[in-house]
Amino acid sequence: MGVDAIVRLIEAEAAAEAERIIATARDQAAGLVDAAEASVVARVREAGERAEPTYRAEAMRLVNAARLRSLERRAAQAASLVDEVMAGAQQRLAAIVAERGDRWRSALDRLIAETVKLVGSDAEILVRGADVEIARPTVERLGCRIGEIEIDGPGDRDGLSAGVVGRSADDRIEVDATLAARLERARTNLSEPIARLLGVRA
Repeated sequence: MGVDAIVRLIEAEAAAEAERIIATARDQAAGLVDAAEASVVARVREAGERAEPTYRAEAMRLVNAARLRSLERRAAQAASLVDEVMAGAQQRLAAIVAERGDRWRSALDRLIAETVKLVGSDAEILVRGADVEIARPTVERLGCRIGEIEIDGPGDRDGLSAGVVGRSADDRIEVDATLAARLERARTNLSEPIARLLGVRA
């Protein structure tokens, strides 16, 4: 065999060896890339699993905050509706009281009778000074004493101190049936159904 043939044989063997080395390197590199990818995927999955409770908690916090804002808006709307209804009722009652006509006399008689049922006979029934003479016949007919409500502050501009306060003979029971007190009780009774209608638990 000549030198040229030996050189060609060596070059062919070297090329084959180089191809085997390159193929082995490619296989090793592919294995390393697959292992690295699997490792990265596993780490990402593990990080996601560790972070999931945090994400869920944050999502729940955002949902709860949105629900709270919605409830606050509905509660404010319910309060506004109640305020509007109560302001209208207050104006109508003040007009009835200011007329001092049959409607007010009838209402006052009814308030006195209801109050006497609660505090008993021989009670003291207090009314505004402006209503003493209107109320006297009913109070005396029911066997009670009549007195005058003391009005705190600058006076009874809106007529809401009108109505009745009854005290039992032994002073153990007092019933406030003034228009202001009855309106406040009506506000409480009205607030709950309106809140329920708007989806707000009172």
